[in-house]
Amino acid sequence: MGELTGFVVSATAVDQAHTEEVAQGCLIGGGLEVPTERMSRTGDNVGLEPSMLRRDNSHLTFDCIQIQSLRTTVIIPPKAITVKQGQLPILNLSERELLDPEGVGFDLRLSGIHTIEGKGSLLVETRQTPKATPLDPDSDGVFTLEPKRWYLATTMERMNLPSQMAGMIFPRSTLFRSGVELHTSITPPGYEGPLTFGLSVNHPEEFRIAVGARFCHIVLMQVRDGSTKYRGQWNQGRIDSPNEERQV
Repeated sequence: MGELTGFVVSATAVDQAHTEEVAQGCLIGGGLEVPTERMSRTGDNVGLEPSMLRRDNSHLTFDCIQIQSLRTTVIIPPKAITVKQGQLPILNLSERELLDPEGVGFDLRLSGIHTIEGKGSLLVETRQTPKATPLDPDSDGVFTLEPKRWYLATTMERMNLPSQMAGMIFPRSTLFRSGVELHTSITPPGYEGPLTFGLSVNHPEEFRIAVGARFCHIVLMQVRDGSTKYRGQWNQGRIDSPNEERQV
């Protein structure tokens, strides 16, 4: 797999569309010079002005910012995942996802819903979240989510990500087609345990969702050199931090 031939410079040098176009596989900062033969194409792609560049015999250097190239991101489709030491990177997958997954990732199922109450804070060294309280489903195992309320949703599946793998979470389209937003973050290498997301209903009507419903989709990506394992305090599926605590 080759390296990406585009580079990110700075927000003042290119517009947002161009930045997003070349940002995959690139990182601002680092201080590497760019070979001249690459820059003739790259400069055209991102709309660089000649005055932004300095040329010597073999390299061009940005005046606005130094840059570092990284290799392109690789999505790992389900059927390309190999089992090491008897464990998948995602545990407790449904039979459907184990035998016949769809697309480039795995659907994750709803385990539980929590409501939140109280204050939260995120300071430089400490943080605190509202207290999370489990919401009881009805006799059919269905939760009824009310408009303009905030909920925390947890997965049945448990992550077991190695140091060379990370996950990106996407909602199933039924959620946003129903006015329901799923709020997620990246799942970093080394994270273990179920996942917790935010759910909010931005439609005037209530939304019903059942225990075991497939509500989001995780896409696994290969992480190249330089990653570190997750060492945060949410490991093993911890949901809240109602008392102020020091951040790791």
